[in-house]
Amino acid sequence: MARSTPHILNAIFRFLLLAQLRPSQFRSSALKSIFRFLLLARFLSSALTSFAKLLYYFQDKWGNIMTWILYLFTYSVSISSFDELHPPLMKWISQNSSLANTRHSITKTRSRWSIWAQDDADSEEDAETSDFQFKRNEKLYWKRQKQKGLRKIKFEPTRGNVISFYYKGYLIGLYREAKPGTTILTEESEIIWLYSTNRSILQTLLSDVRDLQTSKDHWVQYFRGETAKDVSYWYLIAKEPPRSPSTLVLDGEVLADIVSDIKEYLDPSTGHFYKRIGKPHRRGFLLHGPPGTGKSSLCAVLAGMFYMNIYTLSLNSSNLTESGLVKIFRDLPDHTMIVLEDIDRAWASVEQSKTDIPSGTGSQARTGISLSALLNVLDGNGAKEKRVLFMTTNHRENLDSALTRPGRIDQTFYLGYATATMIRELFTLFYEPLGVDKDEIVGLAGRFASEVPSEIFTAAAIQNFLLKHKDAPEIAVSSAADWVRKSRDVFLAPVSILEGIES
Repeated sequence: MARSTPHILNAIFRFLLLAQLRPSQFRSSALKSIFRFLLLARFLSSALTSFAKLLYYFQDKWGNIMTWILYLFTYSVSISSFDELHPPLMKWISQNSSLANTRHSITKTRSRWSIWAQDDADSEEDAETSDFQFKRNEKLYWKRQKQKGLRKIKFEPTRGNVISFYYKGYLIGLYREAKPGTTILTEESEIIWLYSTNRSILQTLLSDVRDLQTSKDHWVQYFRGETAKDVSYWYLIAKEPPRSPSTLVLDGEVLADIVSDIKEYLDPSTGHFYKRIGKPHRRGFLLHGPPGTGKSSLCAVLAGMFYMNIYTLSLNSSNLTESGLVKIFRDLPDHTMIVLEDIDRAWASVEQSKTDIPSGTGSQARTGISLSALLNVLDGNGAKEKRVLFMTTNHRENLDSALTRPGRIDQTFYLGYATATMIRELFTLFYEPLGVDKDEIVGLAGRFASEVPSEIFTAAAIQNFLLKHKDAPEIAVSSAADWVRKSRDVFLAPVSILEGIES
């Protein structure tokens, strides 16, 4: 209706303008007054329309104008959504009351991929409180758990507007620049700009943001290498409290040997020694063995012990290029653990490469990344130092010898099927916290180990069985023989061992 008003005034104005040419038909002073009024209305309408167009123009260009002004008169820092500082910054913004209450804000439910929106309290629920609530009223407990799982509402400043707020007495400008989404993990992509006339206050603000990121006692953060639109970057996918070494059951002195090796490597004097003799300060380990023997769990335990974050990369990614591989390794921070899981799936064996790959190409990744490209980022000229590398494989025999030669892989450890000692330790780990007499648990663990054959089942398989009887150690022992009989053909083990048991 508002849009049609100028057209109506134009029609009336044209009619009266024509009528003015015939004065004999319009002699009444009343008609002249009406004509003057409508003429004024026409003028005001034109003025208002022009003013509205001017406002619309400046509104459309306001972001560019403000960006130009801020560029000339302030210091600025930009944080891309691909930067590892972005998640804690977004969390800090959502928790800042002056920004959350701004007129230009939007509400957003927590996305399953928005790691910055994860509440640490969700992972720290008191075990005794949970047990009490569950035993008192199961349905009410489940209802509360469902409510906790609902996506929480977050308040964020809108994009495209310069929002100002005070931080430690200084005026700070914040501008969110929207970018097109790039992957399924990033439903949105952006660059956050912070502006201030004081450069040091920006550094202080970002330091506080980083403190928020590390406020928990060395929580282990997990990053995964992603590639989208020819851009490779590390994406934060999870953060967890450090896992206790006591929860990991391995054969022999594997854990102790690796811990001793890494501790020696991280000693500052070792770094000085490496530098003095001209040796790159890097360390590499190969973990091999059947699936479910604890290779990934071992990496998680070590990361917690040495205050490291874990960076994982799949070389089978169809989007990963050799230039992206170089960039993503160059972006690794110091004191980092890199985990290349199932490395055997990315490259053919030496024998396969000779027959399947055209001469002159060398071993070739199934995704187009050459083996030489990986070797260069691992220990070529300018390769990243001050990092610990773990490769895992289920089939060591399929690995190219160039990948595992000394200097690239310094230590190799086999994680195999559960031995009798490991089976007893797994049983004790499960049932010792129940408060049962220690001697009784030791006796039951021995009986359980006698029922479960050694070096047939993985630790993961045995744990799955014990979980079914987590509160009943006696039933676990009495059911073990039946479980072994039913599961022997399910869990893979060396054929010769199975034949020996059957005989």
